[in-house]
Amino acid sequence: MACVTNNRAVIRWVADVDQLWPQTSSSATRPLTVHWAPNEAVQAALDRLSQDEKAKVLRFHFTSDAKMSLASCLLKRRAITQICEVSWHEANVTLDSNKKPCFVPEREATGKTIAFNVSHHGGLVALAACPGSATKLGIDIVSMSRADIATVARQGFETWVRTYEAVFSDRELSDIVNFVPPEGCDPQADIAAKLRHFNLHWAMKEAYVKMTGEGLAAPWLKDLEFLNTRTPRHANELSIESEYGEAICDFEIYLYSERVRDVKLEVQAFRHGFLAVAASDRSIDFLPYTFLSLEEISPT
Repeated sequence: MACVTNNRAVIRWVADVDQLWPQTSSSATRPLTVHWAPNEAVQAALDRLSQDEKAKVLRFHFTSDAKMSLASCLLKRRAITQICEVSWHEANVTLDSNKKPCFVPEREATGKTIAFNVSHHGGLVALAACPGSATKLGIDIVSMSRADIATVARQGFETWVRTYEAVFSDRELSDIVNFVPPEGCDPQADIAAKLRHFNLHWAMKEAYVKMTGEGLAAPWLKDLEFLNTRTPRHANELSIESEYGEAICDFEIYLYSERVRDVKLEVQAFRHGFLAVAASDRSIDFLPYTFLSLEEISPT
C-alpha cells in the first residue's frame, strides 16, 4: 500500500515494530538492544539515521524500546520527505521552544513545511502529520498491560485511579471511578473494561496537551475536561476481521468550564486493547490510519 498524502488532510501512519524487525530468539523475555542491533536489517535502518538519532536509539537497554525509537525516527523522516519534498538526509528533526519535535528546513528550496506528532506504546508507533506549520497536532496511543490489571486487582480500581488526581478534574475522576462495565463480565474482564475507559481519558488528555505543545506540565491540565465519553469498540467486539475497530468523536471538551469547539479530536480502537487519539487545533480531515511496511517507511 502506498503512503498516501493529501494537501488538506492529516495522514495517520502506524508501524508495528515486531513486524518490522521480528524477534529472532526466544531465549530472553526482554531481549537486549546490544544483541538486536547487529542484525543486518536493523543496521540498514540505523544507517538511514543521523549520528544523534542512532545514538538515541542505541541508548535504550531493551530491544522493545529501541525498536519503537527507531521506528519513530524513520516515520518522521518519511513524512518530512514526502510532504516537504526534501531529500532523506535533509529531513532532520529539531525541537521547538516547548521541546516538541519539529522540522526546520535548511534551505527554502521547496518552501513547504509540516506539522507532525508521534506516539508509541506496546510495540506500535503512530504518527500524525499534515502540510503546513500553522496546524497544531497531537497524537497518543495506549493499551492496557497485564501489569496494570494485576496492580488494580491488588490495590482496587479507585485507589489506583486516585494516583492520577493531578491529571484529571473531579468530574473526570468521578466518571472514571464510577464507570460501569458491561453486564456479565468476570472479575478480570471487569478490570479490563475499567482500564480501557481510564485509557480513553488518559489518551484524550495526552493528545490535547501534545497538540498545544505544553504536555502534562500544562498549568490548566485539571481544567481540561472530556465529558460524555464512551470507549470505542474493538474489532472483536464488533464481530469483524480487521485491524481497526470503532472510531468516535461525539464527546464534549471543556476548558475552564467553557465548551471547546475549535479542536477536532478522534478516538480510534485498534486490534485488541489499543486506543489512538488524534487532535488538531482546527477543522481538518483525518485520513484513515494505515499500517506501513518497512519498505514504505524507509524506501531505498
